[in-house]
Formats: sequence, C-alpha cells, structure tokens
Amino acid sequence: MTNIGDALFKATGATTGLTHAERAGYIVNVKDYGAVGNGIANDTAAVQAASDVAFGSSSSPHGSANKHLNRPLYFPTGTYNIHSTIIWTKVCGGRAFGDAAGASTLSWGGSVSGFTPLVQTNGFANCVVENLGFAAPVYTPDSCGFDLDWNGDDTNCDGLRNNLFSKCMMSGGIGILVAKSDNDGASNLFLGVEITGHAAEPPAAVSGLELRGSEALGNTVILGGANLFANAGYYAPAGGGSFGAIIGVSQAQRPDDGSPPPYVPVGSCWDFRIDSPYPCMISGVRSESYNCLRMAAGEVRLGNTVMVVAETLVFANVTGGKCTIDGCRSLGAVITGATSTIYLRGNSLSETDPSALLTGYTGTIGQNI
Repeated sequence: MTNIGDALFKATGATTGLTHAERAGYIVNVKDYGAVGNGIANDTAAVQAASDVAFGSSSSPHGSANKHLNRPLYFPTGTYNIHSTIIWTKVCGGRAFGDAAGASTLSWGGSVSGFTPLVQTNGFANCVVENLGFAAPVYTPDSCGFDLDWNGDDTNCDGLRNNLFSKCMMSGGIGILVAKSDNDGASNLFLGVEITGHAAEPPAAVSGLELRGSEALGNTVILGGANLFANAGYYAPAGGGSFGAIIGVSQAQRPDDGSPPPYVPVGSCWDFRIDSPYPCMISGVRSESYNCLRMAAGEVRLGNTVMVVAETLVFANVTGGKCTIDGCRSLGAVITGATSTIYLRGNSLSETDPSALLTGYTGTIGQNI
C-alpha cells in the first residue's frame, strides 16, 4: 500500500506531480519550527531556525548563487518573543511576511546592552518584507527594530539595495537603521511603514528611519510615518545617505498629551532632518509636530505640507544649501537659519502675523511669498 505522504499530486494543468510535503514546504512557517507566538514563550531559536531554512544560515547562506533555494518566510498571526538578534545573512531575492503589521509581530523580550537590533541583516538585496511588526524597546537609544546592514563582503552577495518594506510597523531607539557599516544601502522603498519611538522624557528614542551610510542613496518613503523621536523622524546625517523622496507621511514628534517635551530644546525633535548634501523632495505631509524641517546642506523641496499645531516653533531651520517651500500651510510658524537660500512660493505659513515668518532668518530669500 502506498503511503499517502509519498503520493504525487498534480495541480490542474500541471505536468509534474509533487508530494504533500513538497507543496507544504514551499512556504517556511515559523510555527513548523517550534515558534509559539503567544508573546510569552521564547521564540528566538525557532524563528532563527526557520530563517536559516528560508534563506540559509550565517555560515552557509543561499546568497546570490543559490537564491533559487530561498523560500518565503511566514509569520502567522501572533507575537513572537525574541531574546537575541535574529540574523539574516546574504539574502538575495528573499521574502518575509505576516498576516498584518498589527497581527504578526516580532517583539524584543531580552535585555539591551549597547547597540541591540531585533533583526539584523548582513547583505540584503531585492527582498520584500511585508505585513510584519518589529517591536524593539523605545525607552533606550540603543535598541533598533530593523538593522538593514552589510559588511561589504560581496562573495555570493548582491549587496544591500532595492528592497521593499511594505505595510510594516517598527519601533525602537532607532526604528530602521540603514547601512551602519557604510556599505551600499541604496534605492530601498518604504511603503506604508509606521515607525514609533518615545520622546516624552529621557532616555528617549533617537531616530525613526536613519540613513547612516554614505552610499545609502535614493531611498524613498511613501505613506506611513515616523513619530515620537527626540532627534528626527526621518534622518539623513552629515556624511550619510539620501532620501530621494518622502511623500504622504503623517508626523507627530511630541508626547501624546500634546505638550512639548520640557527637556527638548527648540532645535530638536524634527520631522525631517536632512544634513547630507543630496537633493530631497518632501511632499504631502501632515504634521502635528513643533519642528518640521532642519537641513544643513544640499537642496530640499518642501511642498504641499500642512502643520496643524498652532504652537509650531520652527517650520524650517536652514543653515546651508537651498530650500524651496512651496504650497505649504502652517499656523504660527517661523523660518530660522543663515548662510543659505530659501525660495517661498504660494504658502500660507503664518495666519496670525505673516511678517513674523522670517524672524531669526538671516540668509538669502530667493523669492518671497
């Protein structure tokens, strides 16, 4: 008698039959490797084991040469308690997914000592991460939800680029850190990614999405938001990478009770901090923050943005490069800065006293409103 497990089944119209086990194995389900997902059990080993099957292990990754061996990594609805960093090594063309960002969540349950990411890559290219939550602690600047990194070893690796993060939720001292080791990190797309920190009192979360590496260029953000960070929601540091475009995000760099953090000076807690020398377009933003844009170099175009907090402290602080503010609306805003050029077109930036708009600004006005 033939064992049913050895029987071959053909899909309609197919010419080759597969066993039930072969079909089931097309997707790697973390629960098949012992993950519980109840938010209590330690799921670290099970999630790492499933990851190693899906993408190869750190010592023997599938990489670019054997990416045909990759299988989708699936997290069913649940909270997966993680006590040490999950490592994905030289993943090329991989996919990790859940049922929904608020339903399938990897949650940090261990201690934080020094830089501590929940998930860390060493080479990650042409991959998709979708419908997942990555919940690292927000009361420490040392934690990180997702450390998108690569050590630069291009053996059997396509680098760190061209990834899609879709409908994910992130939290941590840094929500997403790109190219910490300063290798590649270009052309990633963050679509509908919500990033949450904690800026009410020290120790505080630092940055939502930070492009630390100098080669992390042309990253794009569409929808989502990065909120409650003491430094910035979206951050391109001096010597770091670039946001090609940030479109349609909703921002709130302030505590839930609406009061400004007493320890944070006017020059902190920015929606967008662009200190790298590359062009950036920011458009269609709705902000409930006290400080919107800070830039120190390059060229930034801020358009179609609405600041809805009447007590807005600074709409733009521009200390270098060129900034165009076009079609924006804000209540009680001022623009500060120097040694730069600002172009203002078609804005309604201060209903109460338009003449106060440029208080403290000593740079060049290219075209006033």
